[in-house]
Amino acid sequence: MSRSDTTHHDTAERLAALAGNLYTLPAVALEILDLVDRVDTDAIALRRCVEKDPALAAKILRVVNSSLYGPSQPIGDLGQALAFLGAKPLKLLILGFSLPPRMFQGVEAKVLTYYWRRTLTKAVAARELNEQLIRASSEECFLAGLLQDIGLLVFIQSLGLPFQRFVEKVTEKREDLYVREQEVFGFDHRTISAKLLRHWGMPSVIVEMIDEYEVTKPPPGAALVTRRKILQGAELAAKIFADERLEEWPRWEQLVTQLRGTNTEPTAEDLLKQIHQKVGQLAEVLSLRLPAGQSCEKILALAHDKLAK
Repeated sequence: MSRSDTTHHDTAERLAALAGNLYTLPAVALEILDLVDRVDTDAIALRRCVEKDPALAAKILRVVNSSLYGPSQPIGDLGQALAFLGAKPLKLLILGFSLPPRMFQGVEAKVLTYYWRRTLTKAVAARELNEQLIRASSEECFLAGLLQDIGLLVFIQSLGLPFQRFVEKVTEKREDLYVREQEVFGFDHRTISAKLLRHWGMPSVIVEMIDEYEVTKPPPGAALVTRRKILQGAELAAKIFADERLEEWPRWEQLVTQLRGTNTEPTAEDLLKQIHQKVGQLAEVLSLRLPAGQSCEKILALAHDKLAK
């Protein structure tokens, strides 16, 4: 690692450590996580703990009844919802839906909308890619997609309004924000995300998926390589939908083909349509108002037209 890389690494580490000390997970969330990790915890104690945070309890119920989980019958009881989820998915949902509220203070509406549109798209896309193409448990991929850009909030809280203007200009020009951050800072906000999540004690599998930009790591195993490819696919979906960078369509199609292997379904186009629909449903579940934007059909038509030209 060069002296410049070391300096950038140290800067990112300091930013993440400062954010980790300033913004802690809510007390109820930490209590729930402690209960989930204990082998002697009973269902009643867990339900009572979740009920201490009515907003979180409502989110869990709405998510369980959404198309992301699709129960055969609507679940109206919190205890049933917790039993339906199981310990591991519940733990990951708690981690994903309990971000410190202070991290969002002072974030302008335009930038916050950009953040949530990309974040939800990546979370849903990672889940769908893993479930439909790899046929594997998808909670880790969903959470990694949901948290990969949390470092953007750290940048905003640390650098204030000038950085928000920087983000607006980059997105208006439909440039790659990661590339521009690398040019300015020597690292991008995904590096901050990984370091902050490690500081919070997030599951190592989540951190490793996001932390692929560290150059001092040993070679990743096959499972981690696949998870990182899924996260790359989720990023491509976000670029197409949130950034409207339609030139990414061929890369998306190629990645879906690679992950799908010898199967023929779903097609890259059908998968993108499903992701678009579920992002809207997840935004509604989380009470987030995202601008309608262009329809999925319009975006796909423009992408095909751009490719043809």
